[in-house]
Amino acid sequence: VPPTSSIGFEDVSTTASAAKIPPGYRGLDWENVGVMHRSCWSGSGFERGIVSGDYVAFNFGGDPCSISSTAPFSVAGLQATAAFHMGLNVLFESFD
Repeated sequence: VPPTSSIGFEDVSTTASAAKIPPGYRGLDWENVGVMHRSCWSGSGFERGIVSGDYVAFNFGGDPCSISSTAPFSVAGLQATAAFHMGLNVLFESFD
């Protein structure tokens, strides 16, 4: 992924249903991460995580997920939201 590139998810799925983000998408390994159209769970809170476009990434089943790579990469920004429940905590960890 180029250093100034943004990752959107419009090219992962073209349906309103949930789809798994495939390994190697945009040069990263996605474990337990899915993508869905904003209309899939309207009113759930997922749509608040959409900054642009019509798709949002999420962790399947609320279970832990990871985004990794054998090559170094940086995250300059991220929009996170909770779905179905208020007051949830989000933990982000980075490892060298």
